This record gives sequence, structure tokens and C-alpha cells, in this order.
Amino acid sequence: MKKPWSDHKPPPSQGKRKPTMKDVAQAADVSIGTVDRVLHKRGRVAPETTRRVIESAQRLGFSPNRAASNLSKATPRVFIGLLPFPNQDSGYWQWIIRGIQKAAAELAHHYVEVEFIYYDRFSNDSFLTATAGLVHQDSSGIIMAPTIEDASRKLVEELQPCPVVLIDGTLPGASVLSTISADSLESGYIAGKLLDILCQEKRFLTITPGMSSHHLQLRRQGFENYFSGGSPGNKTRKARLDHLSLASDDQWKLLPRWLDERRDMEGIFVTNSASHKIVSLLPQGYTPRIIGYDLIPGNVKCLIDGSIDFIMNQHPENQGYKAFYALYRSTILNESIPRTDRIPIDLMMRENLPFHPEYSITTGETP
Repeated sequence: MKKPWSDHKPPPSQGKRKPTMKDVAQAADVSIGTVDRVLHKRGRVAPETTRRVIESAQRLGFSPNRAASNLSKATPRVFIGLLPFPNQDSGYWQWIIRGIQKAAAELAHHYVEVEFIYYDRFSNDSFLTATAGLVHQDSSGIIMAPTIEDASRKLVEELQPCPVVLIDGTLPGASVLSTISADSLESGYIAGKLLDILCQEKRFLTITPGMSSHHLQLRRQGFENYFSGGSPGNKTRKARLDHLSLASDDQWKLLPRWLDERRDMEGIFVTNSASHKIVSLLPQGYTPRIIGYDLIPGNVKCLIDGSIDFIMNQHPENQGYKAFYALYRSTILNESIPRTDRIPIDLMMRENLPFHPEYSITTGETP
């Protein structure tokens, strides 16, 4: 007969790392929040799930961190989500907010909360105004997207030692708890390979809409690396490359003319979620192959009608979800957090779109 949890003693250490609540969750095939509710008897959990969690914890020799548990109950923790306005980038940031809120709801019993601070991602002044009092605010951790690179880097320095988790981008050299994002360089390389397959004459245009942050530069670099042989072991491929930067309203107004002057460009790589906007400004009769990012409604529509060939989905909801849990695991469970957490990219096209779980959320249709 198995001993009840309160009487169980873990086996002696044999030089291996101590098991964590995450290990128990994976072994029992449940969330970390469910493990916490079972082991600390908070909330209602199905008997079968409770049995799996306790057996997994005993098998792994996991012992709950009572000090962290008591602290979490006694002291409310507030994590700040510092993000662009939800409606910017055609609603892309709403996905990240959804992921953060989902994690916060799962961990609400642990007295962790989330508050959001929003700013105009195209305005340095808006960012500075939104974050003016953040250094003096009583927060236990920050989730931020480094869309305005210099200001974000300075803020991270000022926030020390408050833990910061970056999502949807990187700040090389910045002292942060973790960076959760897709590999921008590799995704650009993939875009180059796809357009090379699709196009015969090898004439390609990259477009960077908005302010060029580090991860957007990496995407362009990865694209160019495919043709220049910039990655180890890769050969040089003959191609004609051009680039347009759309950092101002005036440049957007000029885009139809610029595209008309570049009708010989067979393929276009858009380095962020604005592919559908590029499609809407194409001159009549110009139908290049197009690759971009993110399953936002405008891009989904263009995938369906064939005006966009591929969309690289970087799971923004999962980024937000994992970022909140990273702060929880670090500040409350005292667990070690990986400095880098790479999110896999889904390559979406019209043919596989209806089977993707985010498709039904974006369109309201059933997969």
C-alpha cells in the first residue's frame, strides 16, 4: 500500500538534479498548476488526476517547496505585461495577451496576477511615457516585447534586479531572465529557400514594415544568407535581391509606386505580419509569390484566396503563456529558467490551414 503524500520521503540524492514541479507535470501529463493544486490541496481536481500526480511525484522523489508555497500564499505577486496596443499589427498582440491571461488564470490560486501596460510600438515617446513609473512600481516580474530596441534595452538595465522575460524578439547582451521567441535568423533562411523553389528568375524583394528591430533585421539577414552562403556548409546561389523599408507613413504612401517599379521581382518576403497590407497595395496585374508571418485575420484571408503563398506562424499565444509561467517558476518556485526558449515555427499554406488549431479561433470556423 502506497504511503500518503504527507508521509512520503524522497529517495536520497545520487548526484542528479532535484526533480521539479515541471517534471512531475510532464510525468503525469498535466499542467504545473494542476500539480500545485494537488500537492498543496488547493481547489478541486479529479480523483484520477490526483492519483497520477501523487504517483508521479513519489516516483520522481519530488518534495514540494514549502517555503515558496507559503510565500506565494502570503504575498500577492504582480507580473507586468509591457506590450504594444492590442489592435496594432492587425491584432497580433491580442494573441500574446490571450496566452498571458490563460496562464494567469491557471495560477490565480497562487496569488499571482497580471497587469498590462500598453504603448504605441511605432513611437519612442509613447514607450517612454508608458514606462515612466515602471521602475518604481511594485512588480515581481516583467514580460515585454522589445519592439523599440534602444529604449527597451535601457529599461531592462533600470529594472534590475527585477526579472524580465522577453517575447517576440531579442535584445543581445541584455540581462534578462529568459527570451522566448522563434529563431528569426533561421525563419528568414527558410523563407529564402521557399522562394528559391517557387520562382524561376530568382529576383526577390524583402520588405520591412515599421521600425526595424533586431529580430526583423535577423529575418532579413537569414533570407540573404540563404543566397550568399552565409550559413556554414551552404553554397552561394545566384539571385537578385532588393529591399524596401517602410518606417514612416510617407514611405507607405510611396509603396504602390515602388512596387510598380519592381514588377520584375518574382517573390516578396515580408519580415513581419503586414503581408496582407502589401497584397492590398500591389499594382494591378502584379502577382508575386509572397511569404510572411503570423496567422492574423488579414493574412489568413490572403492564404485562402492564394495571394499569399506561405505564412510562418510563431505561436504568439504560446509565447505569452510560457513567459508568464517562466516568471512564476523563477520567482515563486525558485526554479532555474533557460536563458533561451526557442518556439518552433509552423509553415502554413492554404492546404493545411483548416487543420491548424488557431485557424478556428481566427476565423470562427470549425477545423
